[in-house]
Amino acid sequence: MIKFDDIYQIALNHKGSINEIEYDLPASLDSKSFLEIPDDRWLANMTMCIFQAGFVWRVIRNKWPDFEIAFSKFHPRYWAQVPPEVLEALAKDTRIVRNAQKINTVPLNAQFILDTQKTHGTFSAWVNHFEDDNLHGLYQELKDRGSRLGGNSAMYLMRMTGKDTYLFSNDVVSALIREKVIDKNPTSKKAKAAVNEAFCTWKQQSGRSFGEISRILAMTVWNE
Repeated sequence: MIKFDDIYQIALNHKGSINEIEYDLPASLDSKSFLEIPDDRWLANMTMCIFQAGFVWRVIRNKWPDFEIAFSKFHPRYWAQVPPEVLEALAKDTRIVRNAQKINTVPLNAQFILDTQKTHGTFSAWVNHFEDDNLHGLYQELKDRGSRLGGNSAMYLMRMTGKDTYLFSNDVVSALIREKVIDKNPTSKKAKAAVNEAFCTWKQQSGRSFGEISRILAMTVWNE
């Protein structure tokens, strides 16, 4: 498998300077700050990622203050047992995007958060117990136990909330295929495990975060 130094050199050839590579690389939170994220922020970020999926992100971001009001700051214990009539009213609420299917994910994901509290105390602690070599396991759990938290939505959720992660952007996937880590878009558990293993190897070689490696890997792909 290609070494990280060689990945960096390809990116450098494309971007032209180290400054162009190093500028605005993604950052993640330190462990203490990450563990302090309250569970209502996890439910809010889950909901934002779900509403952004397949939609214009700018619209959701612009409406987000009204989402916070409409969803009463996303307290999981309330939303896990919210009356059906509240959800029905939200599906008609012009302050938010009126997508009933996405609105209905909120109580399901609130219950998911409460379930992780039983075993780990907080959702952040539950996320944090997944080691680097099992990041793909975290994403499988989010897909299996959450509502609409599979695929890129889960990865963007982690990136948004400060967890160090790689992303399956088109450029990253193209680079992984080019380097024969995978042979197509990684949808199977085997392919996702292979990607996780590759990123762990590059992290050991470089001392960089998954987020940095992911962005630099994307820079190795030409965009005409």
